Amino acid sequence: MPWLKHGFLTFLSADAYAKHEAYANHSTVYLLFMRGLLKLQQWMPVLGMRMSGAILAMVASLGAIWVVVRSHLAHGTDWRRALLLLAAVLYFLTSPGFWISLGKFNVDNAFVFVFPALLLSSALLHRDHAGGRPFWISAVVMSLFMPMASALFGLFMLGMALVGYRADKRWIVAALALMALSVILYLQPVLVAKALGFSSENSTWLFRSGLDGDMRFYGNFIDSVIAPQFNRPWYLLAVPAALLASQWAYCRWQSAAADESSEQPGSVRSMAPVFSVYMLMLLFWPQAVSIHPYLYDALLMGPLMAWIVINFATREVFARHSLAWLFVLAFLIHFNLTKIAQAAQCVDCYFPAWGMLGGRAG
Repeated sequence: MPWLKHGFLTFLSADAYAKHEAYANHSTVYLLFMRGLLKLQQWMPVLGMRMSGAILAMVASLGAIWVVVRSHLAHGTDWRRALLLLAAVLYFLTSPGFWISLGKFNVDNAFVFVFPALLLSSALLHRDHAGGRPFWISAVVMSLFMPMASALFGLFMLGMALVGYRADKRWIVAALALMALSVILYLQPVLVAKALGFSSENSTWLFRSGLDGDMRFYGNFIDSVIAPQFNRPWYLLAVPAALLASQWAYCRWQSAAADESSEQPGSVRSMAPVFSVYMLMLLFWPQAVSIHPYLYDALLMGPLMAWIVINFATREVFARHSLAWLFVLAFLIHFNLTKIAQAAQCVDCYFPAWGMLGGRAG
């Protein structure tokens, strides 16, 4: 099929092309990337699209975390901190939401690739003060994979520039440039679909926002996070959130937060941009978040779990009670692996339940 006829668009059903109905919400670059994964699967069947995509996304995520923490590890670390960091990385690596989402839901999940670009862009944003080639490479990659995500990131940058950086001209120019690029890339498949005469199968912005009044999939933005329409279990969010809160409490107890710089990796200010895309998507399109938690969670769970790793890597205070933290992480790694294994065995469910499905004896 010549590309001038299909325009590198997405078709949601086998007869959608014949009906001239196109889904123009994926960027062309991302679709070409997915085509590359398909070609890899055809050449080497053992590397299915799900597996190769998951491996690439996880490697990219770990690479982004490494960029964030490497300066703190450059001068060496003792064996206790090294063990803690290794355990934290294994905890991130075994994130059940990541593997379940990629294993049992959409193959076309661009969100898991947006997260590492978002984390890297956020770190470089502060390090290079909204400039420099590394920042722009990372930001452009995010734009190419999901223009809407980079547009929201640019919007958050603009807000930070106006509120937190006293209208810093460099931040404002960078934010506006990124938003302009994102809008161009977002409109490209839409305009191609129009030019080729395809009708749109995109859901409307009114529907995604929940302002259509439909209560079948969405009640309020709190439910979108805690109890979405597609029932992602509460513990997938609660466990990493509780661990992060425990880290904060421990640092307070050890008086480690008193000397913390606002620009230090792991500080609230440095991590805020990493959560910005999810928060703005939740603000603008909470119904979409409620319907597709297995997609949007990558931009919530990913930052949460990455923050945990960054804290262990950049704060020496955790080495004071390293054995206790190692036990905590060991139990949580086992918990993660258990949930992944249960999800793989459960043919009638997507996410495993918190407890046993069978009755208890006695």
